[in-house]
Amino acid sequence: MFRHPLGGVGQINIEMRDGNLVSVAGAWWKDDFDAGTRSSNDFGQEIVARNDAAVEQCASKMLTKILTHPHVWAEVTDGCKSAWHAMGRAWFEDIEKRYPVLKEKTE
Repeated sequence: MFRHPLGGVGQINIEMRDGNLVSVAGAWWKDDFDAGTRSSNDFGQEIVARNDAAVEQCASKMLTKILTHPHVWAEVTDGCKSAWHAMGRAWFEDIEKRYPVLKEKTE
């Protein structure tokens, strides 16, 4: 997981599947403490062969999808206010800060 440059959190999941396959999935979400909502985009998953080159290429492609997606949301989920407010604003704001900020790629 990482802090998305436009706010919120991006995530790429890589999971081993049956046989010689791996799934690569991505998502981006942004939480609104005051409204108690989570706005999100799910970028689906891709199944690739379990080898370094295929997984790296697919993960890189998923990262590009997440970072270049327009700042519009496919889904907005509400009902989080009571749980988040019970923990307090400081707790809530600290969660996102725990994830790394992406660095520019240098070659």
